[in-house]
Amino acid sequence: MRSFLNRAALCGVGAVVLSNVAFAEPVMTPGYGLETWANVSDPVTLAFTPAGDVFVGRDPAGSGGSSFAATPIHHVGSAGGAATEFGSPVPDPDAVAYDVTGAITGVAGSVITGGHTTGGVLYSIAPNGTASTLAGPSTAFDNPNDFVVDGSRLLFTDISRKDVKSFSNGVVSSLFSMPYRTITIDTHKPSGSIFTSNEHGDVSVHTTDGQLVMAAFASGLGTQPAIAIEPDNSLFIPADDEDNGTIANRGVPTPVLFTLGSGELRRYTAPEQYEVLGTGFSAMWDIGFGPDGALYLADFNNDRVLRVVPEPTAFALLAVGGLLALRRR
Repeated sequence: MRSFLNRAALCGVGAVVLSNVAFAEPVMTPGYGLETWANVSDPVTLAFTPAGDVFVGRDPAGSGGSSFAATPIHHVGSAGGAATEFGSPVPDPDAVAYDVTGAITGVAGSVITGGHTTGGVLYSIAPNGTASTLAGPSTAFDNPNDFVVDGSRLLFTDISRKDVKSFSNGVVSSLFSMPYRTITIDTHKPSGSIFTSNEHGDVSVHTTDGQLVMAAFASGLGTQPAIAIEPDNSLFIPADDEDNGTIANRGVPTPVLFTLGSGELRRYTAPEQYEVLGTGFSAMWDIGFGPDGALYLADFNNDRVLRVVPEPTAFALLAVGGLLALRRR
């Protein structure tokens, strides 16, 4: 369960009129586009497959149900559109991750999910939809909030705790602790750095073994910021900064971080240095990059997954127009 109000409470209406609740549309900074990519009820976290499909964790509280009720997660094909339910129902399946190789679950292509029953629980949902327990119920963790697959281990935050957990070889252990509850997590693959957001609105950086590198790479992000590390194939890398299209080849030692907190979508290119991509976002509980290099957002309040991409700037369009004119001559 996420520590948020359902849409009825947010709007001050009864819990019976939830699917009709509409929130104001975000406003994008010129140069960035936003579209509805999929319609999904109660979306919380996103887990992409290499082919572009996405599994979506859910919290039934958004539709007037119980957060702890057993329910299937959702699946959306690579083209977007409508979602379908996937797998056996499991309690509180808001956090999800995709195990490409099976290094964590033992079955390639499985989905990892987790939540709270009488304690923390991790589940594996096989490609055929069969769910099995990976760990728990346990007092070692309480309520998984966000996952990231990191090699042969699963790292996750716990909405009830101030530490980051590691799961491998069937064992959950504490990797490092913070002064505040941890909210979301991602890793920078080339360096192994671990980025986590917390309820104080900061994003910290740790080494792969949990040593603190930076307490506030970003700050002022509200109480439940979502984060995502920009991948090598990101559509947001400026054309004159690509160097063969990979961040690793740019010679920039600092990872690029996307954050969504207090209604504002930001792109950080260095500690506390960022560009605002859009404002007016409400209850976007997760952001993540798809294999197409676009950024996707779980819009819990509006039952949808959004897709954000850069648009050609006026200068780029002028340059293209000039090049075409020269070619015509």
